[in-house]
Amino acid sequence: MRFVRTEDHTVEPMVAILYSFRCEKFHIKVRKIRGENLNGKKIKSVINCLPKNIHTAKDYLMSDAIYLHHKCHKSSSSTSASGSTLPRVASSQPQFGGGLSELIRKLVTSQKVVETYRRRMEETKLLGKEERADFDALFPVLVDDLTGSKELQDMPETNRWMRKVLEYNVPFGKQNRGLSLALAYRYLAKDLSRDNIQLSYVLGWCVEFLQAFFLVADDIMDSSETRRGRLCWYKVDGLGATAFNDAVLLEASVYPILKKYFREKEYYADLLDIFHEATFKTSYGQSLDTRTGLEKRLETYTVDRYAAIVKYKTSYYSFYLPVSLAMAMAGVRDNKTKEQARTLLLEMGHFFQVQDDYLDCFGDTDITGKIGTDIADCKCSWLVVAALQKANPAQRHIIMENYGQNDPEKIEIIKHLYMDMGIPELYLDFEEQTYSTINKHIEQMSPSLPKRLFRDMIDKLYRRSS
Repeated sequence: MRFVRTEDHTVEPMVAILYSFRCEKFHIKVRKIRGENLNGKKIKSVINCLPKNIHTAKDYLMSDAIYLHHKCHKSSSSTSASGSTLPRVASSQPQFGGGLSELIRKLVTSQKVVETYRRRMEETKLLGKEERADFDALFPVLVDDLTGSKELQDMPETNRWMRKVLEYNVPFGKQNRGLSLALAYRYLAKDLSRDNIQLSYVLGWCVEFLQAFFLVADDIMDSSETRRGRLCWYKVDGLGATAFNDAVLLEASVYPILKKYFREKEYYADLLDIFHEATFKTSYGQSLDTRTGLEKRLETYTVDRYAAIVKYKTSYYSFYLPVSLAMAMAGVRDNKTKEQARTLLLEMGHFFQVQDDYLDCFGDTDITGKIGTDIADCKCSWLVVAALQKANPAQRHIIMENYGQNDPEKIEIIKHLYMDMGIPELYLDFEEQTYSTINKHIEQMSPSLPKRLFRDMIDKLYRRSS
């Protein structure tokens, strides 16, 4: 438990926001609330009125405050991360004088909060500034490789179109998959020559090309509006379904790059196998996800089905693929080592997708860069699976009547139901528990695997807002 600190052992309710960072803990001064009952809806209504330019701090405060409220009412006592028992909180909130609204406004608009949050985001980047610059510098080189082939010079219009497809769809994300490959290679390799580091960047961009393929295709199938803060590719210039051929181009671009840079390497065949396997499994997962949404049989929205969708649609290519490629490049051949890494990385992928599902519904579009469509598309998301598990007959009826309808009023009904059922609080519990569990699994890993690599990856995910 990260949040409550008290000056004495009284039962007065109070808000204390404790931000936890990788190597430090920063405490905002405890302030007592006098005047208004503390509840998640009240906090959200206040925070949503705050200026947009402080949304990063808003995101952190929102989750902290709701989490604190939930914890204070969930049990009569809790145990902090250090093992100290927190004071008992009265089940019925006494009335005090003062201003919850003003308190939250002061906390969120604090320059120190914003600066500390930004510092944390800088600290959790997978590569340093110089390495990231080197990684970014390779993208235009690879675009030139793909569009400047002598063999294809009799199709100048297509080469120009290919460049446009690549430049619009590949470089504007966080590049976490490509960067995690480069980071993994740094931890795993024995020969960190300049040439090999550059090759790891090339391989990282291949993963980003594959990622762009999946995203362009996924946006078409989901009828999404925005991606990475811009129109989805199929929405640009009225492309429509013809953009699916561009998705195919993005996938196909992986293999000429691999051939040019890796065909003389002894692990070249391994790279091809890994890419083909990841694409195949991801396509299977995408198929299950799409068909589940189209069939709209909510009785099939179970924990097991959700786990299968996530494992194949997300976890393999987002987490296992980059590290598996790095292991192949670094000469890691031991099957037990690879299996141990695979198990942990799929676990991280599940964690990531649950976060994505939450952000699709409750995330700030200014931060996520996309408008959520899971409710309208009848997706088998973590939120609806959790809600169906908890629902009483009346709540289940509301879900059955409104979920999967592309109607703004019905979408809002589902969102309000999630709030009433405590799904955001359940998610915050899940995030804390899963983060702790994954860190324990990292500590139990074989010494042959670099624990720091996996710590860096999970820290990058922890409490992300996009």
